[in-house]
Amino acid sequence: MLMLLALLAFLPAREVRSQANPNEAQVNKQFIPTIIPPGGVAKLRVYIYNPNTYPLTVTSLTDNLPAGMTVASPPNAATNCTGGTVSAIAGNTSFTLNGGTVPPKVGSINGECYFEVDITTTVQGNSINTIPASALIASGPNGSVTNSSPASATLLVESMPNATVSKNFSPTTVFVGQNATLTITINNNSNTINMTNVSLTDLLPSGLVINGAATLSGCGAGASISAPLGGDTITLTGATVQPSPDCVITVPVYSLTSAVYTNTIPGGSLQSRQGVTDPNDRSATLNVQNLQVNKSFSPTSVPQNGVTTLTITLRNPTGTPYTGVSLTDNLPAGLQVASSPNLSNTCGGTITGATAGSTSFSLSGGTIPSGTISSPGTCTITIDVQVTVVGSRTNTIPAGGVTTSQGASNVSPASATVTGTSTSPGNIGGSKSFTPSAIDPNGTSRLRVRLNRSGGAASPLTGVTFVDNLPANVVIANPPNITFSSACGATAVMTRNDPPTYTPISGGETAFLVRFATVPASGNCDIEVDVTSAVPGTYTNTIPAGSITNDQGTSNSSALNATLTVRNGLEVTKEFIPSTITAGGYSTVRITLTNRNLFPLTGVNLTDPLPNTGARQLRVRSPANASTTCGGTLTATPGSATVTLTGGAILAQSGSVPGTCVILFDVVPFGSGPFTSGSTTNTIPVGNVTSNEGINNLLPASATLSFANLTMRAVKAFDPTLVYGGADSLLTITLTNQNAVPLTEVSFTDNFPSGMFISAPVFTNTTCPGGVVTANAGDGFFTFSGGTIPANSSCVVKVRATLNVNGNLTNMIPAGQICAKEGVCNPDGIAASLTNLPGVSISKVFTPSTIASGGVSTLVITIRDTGGLTLTNASATDNLPAGLTVASPASASTTCSGGTVTAIPGGTSISLSGATVPANGSCTFQANVTGTVAGSYDNTIPAGALTNDQGATNPQPATATLTITPAPPSLAKTFTPATITAGSTSTLTLTITNPNPSVALTGVAVTDSLPSGMTVASPPNATNTCSGTFAPNAGDTSIALSGGTVPAGSHCTLTVDVTTSTIGDSV
Repeated sequence: MLMLLALLAFLPAREVRSQANPNEAQVNKQFIPTIIPPGGVAKLRVYIYNPNTYPLTVTSLTDNLPAGMTVASPPNAATNCTGGTVSAIAGNTSFTLNGGTVPPKVGSINGECYFEVDITTTVQGNSINTIPASALIASGPNGSVTNSSPASATLLVESMPNATVSKNFSPTTVFVGQNATLTITINNNSNTINMTNVSLTDLLPSGLVINGAATLSGCGAGASISAPLGGDTITLTGATVQPSPDCVITVPVYSLTSAVYTNTIPGGSLQSRQGVTDPNDRSATLNVQNLQVNKSFSPTSVPQNGVTTLTITLRNPTGTPYTGVSLTDNLPAGLQVASSPNLSNTCGGTITGATAGSTSFSLSGGTIPSGTISSPGTCTITIDVQVTVVGSRTNTIPAGGVTTSQGASNVSPASATVTGTSTSPGNIGGSKSFTPSAIDPNGTSRLRVRLNRSGGAASPLTGVTFVDNLPANVVIANPPNITFSSACGATAVMTRNDPPTYTPISGGETAFLVRFATVPASGNCDIEVDVTSAVPGTYTNTIPAGSITNDQGTSNSSALNATLTVRNGLEVTKEFIPSTITAGGYSTVRITLTNRNLFPLTGVNLTDPLPNTGARQLRVRSPANASTTCGGTLTATPGSATVTLTGGAILAQSGSVPGTCVILFDVVPFGSGPFTSGSTTNTIPVGNVTSNEGINNLLPASATLSFANLTMRAVKAFDPTLVYGGADSLLTITLTNQNAVPLTEVSFTDNFPSGMFISAPVFTNTTCPGGVVTANAGDGFFTFSGGTIPANSSCVVKVRATLNVNGNLTNMIPAGQICAKEGVCNPDGIAASLTNLPGVSISKVFTPSTIASGGVSTLVITIRDTGGLTLTNASATDNLPAGLTVASPASASTTCSGGTVTAIPGGTSISLSGATVPANGSCTFQANVTGTVAGSYDNTIPAGALTNDQGATNPQPATATLTITPAPPSLAKTFTPATITAGSTSTLTLTITNPNPSVALTGVAVTDSLPSGMTVASPPNATNTCSGTFAPNAGDTSIALSGGTVPAGSHCTLTVDVTTSTIGDSV
């Protein structure tokens, strides 16, 4: 017995450790890729891990897919589990591994195998696929073996809007037996995703048949169309519809039966691999007629009580004359048969009622001669009609209004429109405007008076005359820049209002007179002149009603007004940040007060009335997050519709820099909405900002907040999904924004399950602009805040995590936890599983991960043990990649007890020796590294690099990446000599250095403004070794280089003589 115990004591410890959890296996899974379009294909791979020293015999493992997810066609099922087969039938909602062997653990490397299958789904959003604990049915020499933990993976299916189907007939009216072209258009409303495997069936209405070859355009190379001649069914299959162009189907159709045919494609008929369709019915109407009626007026516009000729044309496309033709035409109110009807009839039969003043007439017993489709038999009736009203009138013979003995009739109505115009000369209409509508004191604005004809006959108004008296403090500018548009006529003139002198305008006038202008029959006469004012205020310029005259004796019935604001130095602007939100979101109102006066504004009071009526109102948010740099008291009470500032102040303008201050507060939507569309405008009215100095806001300040139906998606994954010995895995969360506006201030907290924590040293990264990842080593969570997901884009958040327990842990962020300021959150939960198997791991990280050329980064290497044994005499060497060396000083150190770090400055390796790694613990060693050549450097410690007395090693490699950016160029300057007498010269030398050893600098530009009193000497004596253009001239107060070149790892110089008359230092 003693001998047996002694032998057991000398067995390798790793063999004992491998049996720490006998009969316990683990599974994990991943989607490749993690994001697909609707109907796309991802590979779902399931791993089985065996920590035992004996093989596992698998009976079965089934993965039940989430709702809407199925095995793809083809399934592409595969496994590397020896002897196993995968049961996976396209369209099924599960797949199974039957049989197979999972190899045993060898040394510190656990056995593993996998099985996989392609899957597809059209369910948009996140699908979480989970294999529950105890799903694995397997066995070993000690009995049954199963997985002790569940495993989950998340697949994100991108959002895709439904498509639109439209259809039309061209022409919309044809003869019996005549072809019309049916066009069906499929529009893919996605901006980025193709519709594939598109199919559509259109069943024509009874009596309408296909009468020619169908064509396809923009439907993809694999599309086919079935439209058999004489048939009534059109079928599209195998089409691909891109976001652009549309897929267009054209089919010739015809009918031998006169009727009105409505062809409808029911909603949902469109099918695609992506699951998108058009849910709406789409229809088009074709009129097929064996008798055609047309009517027209000539001319189509006449003066009131004028006469026009009405023509009714009847056409027969058949080989048999139509007899017994009858119709009645009832004229609308305002039309009557003229006093001289001038009736003409080629249809035979009898026309009654065509007498002066009649409002209806009829044909009976008429005949329409035979013809063909291409040359139908035709007869006409013409009659003069008087238009007794001003306005348009439409005359219609209804469908069925023409009858024949043969039963033929018109299936569609026939209409024509005539307009009666006024015979009066008409009034003058128009408008006036200032451009710009606001100017600084003594600025210039363009005053435009626009005149046009209002009602009456379509003839010009001549001899137009008016006086425009400008408001007090507004005068004509010098020069006045008077212009007339060509429609005003060549005789139009502007002068002072001083008849009979009519002095030309020269500037400073307070009124002007316009004479001899013409207002055209249609279009505008534009009269323009520049005006100015030195006095701040708001000025309304009015030409009163009735004050514009003309030769025709009419005038303007309404006043013409425009307002000019002359700024008083106080400007108010406002904006919403963001400018688009959805229900549940909020926006920050930013009000900026600007003072361009040379004195401060005090006692500043402001009132901002938020929109308080209608369906889309605003209220102050709780919390309001109100703040101001204006001083005073800012009142923004949550739930209130009014925000006020009292007792504020705005600094005076200093030089060219105005005084400004800002007010900020948050608002939320309020009211019945909806807040998924539409907008609301918030305005600070004129006079709502006041000051002790009497300076008030002369202009309103407005901003519009829009509402939209916004969406956000997220997915997460670990890489790798399996680690040993608590090694690090990179957790990546991908945030997707398919909206046309950015999503801002995105934030979330990711709470890990017990046993999962942030790795040390901490590594975080994000590509979301403005985002901050906060993670502390050893914490079971991390937070993300302040990020922006750009419009129609994605960004990622990354953090390194690890486990201190063996087995599987699933990390999940529930729905509604990743949210943006705009009010949108993730609609689905996201989950990913990480498997940790017993053993030893090595991980590494560069801090920082990006340095400039010649900079220093600290390389930290972590050894972690989850196998339960203390590792002694542990050693590992990290050989740096070419281009990286140990920095000086190396600052090498270790937390591994008894360990020694070897890191020689300038060397290419960092080694640890003689260290002790605690059981179920970790320690680190580190040193500084550097490099000079820009690039990305992957530094890898291979699997098996760790050695120790216990024989344990790292089964996986460890990699970290250091990025080196080119060092920025430097600029140095000297004066030679540095001390001169006033009026003498010194040589100024500029030296541009390029520290990058491999890349030359091109397009180099430098501008140097000389200090006050210093100029380029005469002669300049300039020299240039930088190429490009450097040509200073005597007397210049600055020098400049453009288009220069500095060779890699070198420098160039510019020299020029300068002089100064200023006594003292010039810097």
